[in-house]
Amino acid sequence: MNALPELIAQGLRADIVDEHCYANPHWFFSRTTRFDGYPRTGPKVFFSEFAAHGGRGVEVVTGSHAPGEYAKYADLAIEFGLFASRGSDFHSPQESRTDLGALPDLPGRLTPVWEALHDRIQRS
Repeated sequence: MNALPELIAQGLRADIVDEHCYANPHWFFSRTTRFDGYPRTGPKVFFSEFAAHGGRGVEVVTGSHAPGEYAKYADLAIEFGLFASRGSDFHSPQESRTDLGALPDLPGRLTPVWEALHDRIQRS
């Protein structure tokens, strides 16, 4: 039984709807175009899927994001328990909003991806 239509009929709304089955990890990969029609203004569905399938980190600060988007992606990283990184690549002046090497640091409330590797780093 699918309860989602019943909830919608009752006028209930949710910020996010988790539509996939956790029992079969190939479900998401076999439906690569399923989410193409989802609104691109609501990234929670993508962060949810990424985290549910084992994603551990997300790039928060990039040359293609506007400064206002840094906070948005930082909030999503925190909400979904993801590590954060900042872009280190530069594709072209037309794509990037900042000069090469001029990206700001990660917002301090985030856990950087390199901390996930802390116990793997060998020190001499």
